[in-house]
Amino acid sequence: MFHLRASSCLGCNTDLDKSSISLEQPLASDVLLRCGPMSDISVTRHEKGAWTDEVFEALARLLGPGSGPGRAVLEHELLRCDLLYLACDAEGPCAFLLAARVRLPVGPERRQARYLGLSVARSDRGAESVLERFTADARDEEESRGVRLVLFTAASSPLAVRTAQAFWTDVQPAPDASFRAEVLPVADAARAWLGATGSAERPFVLPRLSGGGSDWRRRLDDTNSPSGDLFRRLGIEQSEGDRLLLLCRVPGRERLLDAQAA
Repeated sequence: MFHLRASSCLGCNTDLDKSSISLEQPLASDVLLRCGPMSDISVTRHEKGAWTDEVFEALARLLGPGSGPGRAVLEHELLRCDLLYLACDAEGPCAFLLAARVRLPVGPERRQARYLGLSVARSDRGAESVLERFTADARDEEESRGVRLVLFTAASSPLAVRTAQAFWTDVQPAPDASFRAEVLPVADAARAWLGATGSAERPFVLPRLSGGGSDWRRRLDDTNSPSGDLFRRLGIEQSEGDRLLLLCRVPGRERLLDAQAA
C-alpha cells in the first residue's frame, strides 16, 4: 500500500496527490535508475513508541487539511505499523513511509516479513528517498541476521504492480497470474495479518480490504496494460475496493549497483 509521489507507489500533476496506493511509481526502477543525488534530503527512521508530536505534525502536514477518508487511512496504518521513515528537505517534511515488522506463521515456523504500508510525498525525490532508506535497512538486516525477508503489500492499481515488478525481486503472483505452490502458505498468512478474506481459488485477491484506503481516490489506471491484464485475470474489481496481495523480496546489492551503472 503505498501512495507515492505528488505527480504519480507504486499519473502526473503538480498538485499533492494523497491517494493511498501500493508501490506507486516511482517506487521502482525510477528509484534505482533515474534518481539523482539526494544530499539535500535527509531521511530519519522512527520506531513506534518514540513518535513525537513533531512527527505526527509532519504526517498531518503532508496529508493535508481536513478529516476525509485519507485521515482514516492514516489512523488505521498508524495502528498497524511500527516503523516510520520521514524525509525532509529545505522546505520541511517531504515524504513518509509506514512499514511494519511482521512474523508470519507459516507451518511450524514464523517467517520474518515486512509490510509496506501507506506513503505520501509532495515530491518524486522525497518518495524515492524513503524507499531507498527502507530498502537499505532491509538489506542490512538480511545480511547481519542471515535471513531473507518477505515483503508484502496490497496493490490497488496496475501501476503499483508494474512498479513492484520493476523494483523488487521474485514478485508473486507472476504477470500471467501464475505462482509457485510453496508461496501459498505465506500468502495465506499475509492475508490473515491484513484482516482480509480470501479463497483457495484466488489466494492473492484481497476483496474490499478494510482500512487500506481502497476507497480513497482509487486509481483505475492502465487497464489495458499487462499489469491491468493481471487484475482482470484474477477478477479484481478496483471500483469495489479489491486489492492485490503482492509478495516480493529485497533486491541484492549487485542489482542496485548494476542499475546505478546503467
